[in-house]
Amino acid sequence: MLKWELMQIAAKLDRAGRIMIPHRFRNSLGLSEGSELIVRLEDGELRLSTPLQALKQAQRALSLLKKPGESVVDDFLADRKQEAQRE
Repeated sequence: MLKWELMQIAAKLDRAGRIMIPHRFRNSLGLSEGSELIVRLEDGELRLSTPLQALKQAQRALSLLKKPGESVVDDFLADRKQEAQRE
């Protein structure tokens, strides 16, 4: 695997606003023609990620909100059971 902190290559924007992702970056990330990417602007930088990478990042961020030993699934099911009993 390539060292991420050392991977920098200059690129140019074409008239249509496109930029080419260098071949070794595409290979390293497993990207090919038609790969879906999520583009976001963060702290003045463009960030590209695959939907799977974005999902994993969201899961990591949300896992910080969960208390040790807490089961969000069990909590969800208990809430649904209470709602059903009220009906």
